[in-house]
Amino acid sequence: AWENHSRSFYAAQILGIENRFVHAMYDAIHVDGKPMRDVNRIGDLATSFGISKEQFISTMTSSVVDSRIEYAGKLARLAGIVSVPSILVNGKYITDVSLSGSRDQLVDTIDGLIEKERVEGGF
Repeated sequence: AWENHSRSFYAAQILGIENRFVHAMYDAIHVDGKPMRDVNRIGDLATSFGISKEQFISTMTSSVVDSRIEYAGKLARLAGIVSVPSILVNGKYITDVSLSGSRDQLVDTIDGLIEKERVEGGF
């Protein structure tokens, strides 16, 4: 399931609907209770943004998306990511719920690391 979610993210990015699509996908999964694991169901969601189901699915299975999936996997392995959600800030700092203490504290930890990078000139 995670691979189709990743593929749909990259397809939406390539097709220029990333931000709107991510919010719609989140709502479909977490608000409407739809699993959104099936490629056809994901393609149907894309049609609400003026992209044909066929074009979206074709983009999801394209070599460009394959390359992005491979690169993301490589980065995750190199960073030592072992749980979801895990956040890598500017390629330097990794955090997750267990390191931060709780889901609520995770956001504060991420904000703190981003601010640290801003101050140090990393962003």
